Order: sequence, then C-alpha cells, then structure tokens
Amino acid sequence: MRSILTLSCTTKRARRVGAGFSVTELAVVLAVSGILMGGIWVMVRSVWEYYERQHAVEEVANIVANVRSYYTGQIGIPHSGDATTTSNLIKMGIIPGSVQRSNTGTCTNPSNLCADTPWGEVHNGAIDAGGTLRVCDWVMGTSTACPTAASGGTAGPFFAVALRGLTTGACISVAQKIATTAGATGLVEVNINGTNLVQSGKGINPMAAADANTNCIATASGAAIVTFVFRLTQASY
Repeated sequence: MRSILTLSCTTKRARRVGAGFSVTELAVVLAVSGILMGGIWVMVRSVWEYYERQHAVEEVANIVANVRSYYTGQIGIPHSGDATTTSNLIKMGIIPGSVQRSNTGTCTNPSNLCADTPWGEVHNGAIDAGGTLRVCDWVMGTSTACPTAASGGTAGPFFAVALRGLTTGACISVAQKIATTAGATGLVEVNINGTNLVQSGKGINPMAAADANTNCIATASGAAIVTFVFRLTQASY
C-alpha cells in the first residue's frame, strides 16, 4: 500500500511540474520582472539625462566662443530680436550644426533651420516655431529674457544664450553646471524664469543648489527657461 501511495504522490508532483507555473508563481515572476525592468529604465534614463546635460553645456560653450570670435572688435550684437539674431547666427555658421533642425514650415531663415536644446522643441506648452535655443543681445540691468523684438539704443558688450523648454530637473542641473564651469570665462548673469540671480544678490560661481531649486520650478506651461549672460569680449571681463 505504501508503494502505491508513494507512486501516486510522485506521479502528481511530476504532472504539476510538467504543467508549468501556478497563478501565484506567475504573479511573482511578473512582479520581479517588473522591478528589474523598472530599475533598468531608471538607469538608462539617468545616463541619457546626464548625456543631455553635458551636450547642452558643450553647446553653450561652443556658441559663446563662436559669438565672441565673430564679433571681435565690434561694439556689440545688433538689436534685432532673439529669433532674427539666432537665425542670422545659424546662417553664418556660428550656431553648431549639432543643435540645428530643419523645418520648412516654421524655420524662417534662408536655410529653413532652427536651433534646439537637447530636450526638444517644446516651449510654453507647444511646438516652438523658432526653436528652444536662442542667442540675443542683452541690456544689463534691464533685460529679464532674450528680447523677442528689436529695441532701440546702442548694442552693448553683453549677449545671452537662452535654453527654453527645460524640465525642472534639467534646469537645476544645467544652471549649476554652466555657472560653475563658465564663471571665469565672462559669465556675468544667470537668469532663471525671469529672475536675475546676480541682481538679486545670488552668486553664480558656483550657484547654490538652493537658488537653482527655488528658481527652476517649472512655469505654468511646464517649461523652465535658463538664460546665461556673457561679456562679449575678453577685454571687457
């Protein structure tokens, strides 16, 4: 009798193993797989975000160097509005090709090119026809953002590079990164969402994490704007 019972139990176990996972076991496997995939996604997203920040920093540095080289010996950048100025700089090859995108429907310069940050082209909750990276003249003590239209007066020795449509995290990271590394190369102001940090008594070399966090809270449109202001020539540092 024992042999029959033993054989019966062994047969049932064999059949159960051959039948595959139970519902409970399958649920456990799926849960573990989800956790693993979630962890992998977080790691990939973190690496990609780091790449985007580094790419943005390099782009700003290249643009600053190119603008200074082009306008050496000149009084300043002409007042022509940020879209027109940026378009002209693209046409003259001053804006790196890595930040350019082509769109014949929205980019109005002769080559139908716009400039964008590594984070895309969303600004104020919609597609930005002129791109999310702008270069413009800057009037220290007056400007709070890249002027969107031509203004009167004489061009001064300052210019700005604006990154628009940033997430809060990207804003915080880029604001601190560029402020820390560019402080000795003519960076005189960091403007975040319309607040001039230097004029508000905040330091930019390096920028305090608390200041970046406070001012980088995304606007109602869900997109932050960081504007870096530089002196045009080394002689004016």
